[in-house]
Amino acid sequence: MAVGLIVSSAQAEWQPKGPIKLWIGFGAGGGTDTQARSLAAELENLRGWRIIPENKAGGGGAVMAASLKNAPADGQTIGLRQEAQIRAVEKKLEQNQEEKKHVR
Repeated sequence: MAVGLIVSSAQAEWQPKGPIKLWIGFGAGGGTDTQARSLAAELENLRGWRIIPENKAGGGGAVMAASLKNAPADGQTIGLRQEAQIRAVEKKLEQNQEEKKHVR
């Protein structure tokens, strides 16, 4: 999984009002968790922001995504997911919907 960070000049002016919560859509100790914690450390080093990683595992990232949807839109909470896993869940949901169309 690749993780990138792009900051425009407008975004560069924004500063958090306190620690930023980095929600991770998978359990502790896995590859996504390791990369998220590495990203948090890099942001702390590069920007001086305090990042607090928190695992919100379940449903292939769905638990974290639902939690993020309900978080305040203030930039203090961000989420990290593994794209391949999310695509696999989406494909399975699409297959289930297609199967339901053929059942009478």
